[in-house]
Amino acid sequence: MFHATVATETEFFRVKVFDIALEEKFIPRKVIVISDYIGYNGFLEIYTASCVSEVKDSNVMNIPTSLRQKANATPKISTLCTQRAGTFVNGTFTVYEVSLRSEFIYYGIEDRTGRMEVVVYGQFTKLYCEPGDKLRLFCFELSSSLDMWQLRSVRHSYMQVCSLRHHSIS
Repeated sequence: MFHATVATETEFFRVKVFDIALEEKFIPRKVIVISDYIGYNGFLEIYTASCVSEVKDSNVMNIPTSLRQKANATPKISTLCTQRAGTFVNGTFTVYEVSLRSEFIYYGIEDRTGRMEVVVYGQFTKLYCEPGDKLRLFCFELSSSLDMWQLRSVRHSYMQVCSLRHHSIS
């Protein structure tokens, strides 16, 4: 499975693609037609039975720059704290704290509008991250615990660590 974002000339959609063979179709600026998808939890879900076709016509879609920016923007933490629990979030956030508790890792993230926790488990606990690094999150679920807002890794979450330091090996 992989995550993608697609757009028409007026709106964008988050996509979960469950057929890895379709990866070559989801290339920036490529025009495709998608049919037989399932809409679920705010995502378009594409499976093997779905149809993804490349448009070879000379008609090119004109996606406004503002829509591209909106689709790729990281939400502000203060805005996330006003959303409903269960909302799925994508974005890149700065880590200020890392702590291991039981089989979970808790990352404190922040921006100029506030702070929040990211809770990860499973495969994501093997990633090396330290304060000052950035976490790029895909499909993390907004929830609250003990009056604190959290982004939690769930079944289809994905995470990358963008290190700001160059680690040298001696």
